[in-house]
Amino acid sequence: YTRYLKRGSLEVAQARNSALPRNLRRCTYTGCKNPEKSRSFTLIEAGCTTGGRDWSALEGTILCRACHEQFQRRGTLVRSVVGGPPTADSFIKKPSVPPAVGPGA
Repeated sequence: YTRYLKRGSLEVAQARNSALPRNLRRCTYTGCKNPEKSRSFTLIEAGCTTGGRDWSALEGTILCRACHEQFQRRGTLVRSVVGGPPTADSFIKKPSVPPAVGPGA
């Protein structure tokens, strides 16, 4: 189950050179916040099905660990903004309407 979850297939992966040359250790995703700071970098190869995702659009790119895991989990490299900067609407108090009381209300 874990192999299928992580790789998208039950086939045993062939050994491959996991360490990229130092000059290639840079995330090629333009939205990456730290493109050169990662524990590992992954070259996306043709036919990659990790996590059951379609990686064909990213074929030939190099992703840092954070971007790789983001795409594996969410299927997109675009990160959602949770609790982003406050908007003007977040400071406006909306009037509360008291609940209707009694019959026929």
